Amino acid sequence: EALRDAGEDTPFVRRVLDSLQELDSGSASPSISVSRKAILVRTLGNFRILANGRELTQEDWVSTKARDLLAYFVTFRNERVPIDRVFDALWRDSASRGKMAFHTALSRLRRALRGKEKTLKYILVEAGEYWLDSARFSIDADEFGAAFMQARAAKTKEAAESWYLKGISLYQGEYLSGLYYDWVFPERRRLARNFLDSLSALAEVSLALGKYEQAIDALQRALELDPLAEKLYVQLIHAYAQNGERTKIAQTYQTLEERLRAELGIQPTRSTKALVQRLLNENA
Repeated sequence: EALRDAGEDTPFVRRVLDSLQELDSGSASPSISVSRKAILVRTLGNFRILANGRELTQEDWVSTKARDLLAYFVTFRNERVPIDRVFDALWRDSASRGKMAFHTALSRLRRALRGKEKTLKYILVEAGEYWLDSARFSIDADEFGAAFMQARAAKTKEAAESWYLKGISLYQGEYLSGLYYDWVFPERRRLARNFLDSLSALAEVSLALGKYEQAIDALQRALELDPLAEKLYVQLIHAYAQNGERTKIAQTYQTLEERLRAELGIQPTRSTKALVQRLLNENA
């Protein structure tokens, strides 16, 4: 729906919206269908599932493997996955590696999501390949990705700012932060990088709009994630300069210098040092 509202009228978007409308035949509004029927999946931070108006608990899942199986299919939601690959992903080091373990977990997954509805599958299968029935799920990682893309494609700084703020608000922590399977880490790194890029881009847009405090806040959050990124320090130094905070310019450079020396055994670049000296002289 966010993509449609932003003008992304593609065949894929129309197909998903049509599927969601079919879930609630007789409803006059697609938005009602989405909010009432979609399974809400929160992957940014702790893995949380809201189905039928309430958050699922361990008691609903019965076993952790059922919950983790859904996390796996959510992660690979754009793929059809052979059953052997699912085995390797979730039962590689387990004694119960046979098909029975997989089908037991799949049955529990479906039962947890269905509630009173007994016919929905949620995980579809054909010729030994399984995939997520994506039209029945609303996933925060998708919303975050859509906001990030819309921000980068925005035609005005105000529109970009709005999209970056929306995406940043969705990022409540690392992707599936409580899970430590190998297949989680590539997506975790990708989304973390997008989040870091969003903070940096928001700061740039905020500076252009004269919103210096917002830029400073975004850059401070970014540096918590990547405390050795000299580019972020340079942005923060510019923000402090434009906000008239001369003492913070020197303090920020000193922090950069100390961290680079302690962690990497190097000094800031000459261009950064020259920038700081110039700004301090201008604000003297």
